[in-house]
Amino acid sequence: MSRLRSKPSRRPRLHPEIIHDAGAIMSLVDGLFDTNVEHAKLSRKIISCQGRLQEFATEDAWIEYLLLEEHVNARLNMMLAAVAEWAFNEGRRSRHPGSR
Repeated sequence: MSRLRSKPSRRPRLHPEIIHDAGAIMSLVDGLFDTNVEHAKLSRKIISCQGRLQEFATEDAWIEYLLLEEHVNARLNMMLAAVAEWAFNEGRRSRHPGSR
């Protein structure tokens, strides 16, 4: 796993009011990676690859690629939100063993 460069006190925290709001969870996830060096490097590589790919693609092919990427990202966001909700609920259960 990658190390986060932000201080622990600055890391976003899940709380019951947002746990069922996928958009709010994704905002927290984004905040988690704001200062992550590995995330920034991968983002630059993706942008570079996209630029090279666009040079070889027709306009229609490029639009289809962007649509595919949009769907892949939406699926990933849904999965991350579900994992965050699951982890949050598991953490609450472990603190309150009688709630299982």
